[in-house]
Amino acid sequence: MNIRLTAHLYFKGSGKKKTVTWIEDNPRLQQKEKDSDKVVREIPLTADEVKQEYHRLFTKHKNEGKSITLEIRLYTSLI
Repeated sequence: MNIRLTAHLYFKGSGKKKTVTWIEDNPRLQQKEKDSDKVVREIPLTADEVKQEYHRLFTKHKNEGKSITLEIRLYTSLI
């Protein structure tokens, strides 16, 4: 399942808005063994769960005064 997300980011001071859209391909939550990196199981996430997690993350960064860095990679393909 692919989930398309869009975030509207506003720059401090100028208030200018930039819109970023991306695709989450088959989002899953990984449950790992205690004190280990071994994955015990993967739990598929719904579109609402993915949206809520990004909303939580962006809100946390905003409230803590942290910056958000976006790395943009452009891919092209020949058809």
